[in-house]
Amino acid sequence: MADMLTGVMRLVQGEIALLRAETRQRVQSAQTALILVLVAVVLGITGLNVLAGAAVTAVVATGLAPHWATLVVGAVLALAAFIAARAALAAVHSATTGPVRTAQSVARDVETLQSMVKPNATA
Repeated sequence: MADMLTGVMRLVQGEIALLRAETRQRVQSAQTALILVLVAVVLGITGLNVLAGAAVTAVVATGLAPHWATLVVGAVLALAAFIAARAALAAVHSATTGPVRTAQSVARDVETLQSMVKPNATA
């Protein structure tokens, strides 16, 4: 019985260590997601700034109509902001899911413990 309790204690300690490691990894993913959100915001603000400047400079520097120059530059920057925002959302989603590996490991451990206890219960 003492060996079983020692085994259970080791198992619980191992599960706690796994939970900590997985939580650390999730926090790092959340930090990366936050950085990507900030990149998306900066690109979005830059896009708005360039949209305003493109209308003025397009008329002076090229023969392109101001509305076409504004549309082209704005579309490219909006696409870049969209891509960064999608990457950030994917990273946030990944970081906010539960500790999957720990849950699977605990489920296996419970099954193992149950199988160890059932044969002993009939004796």
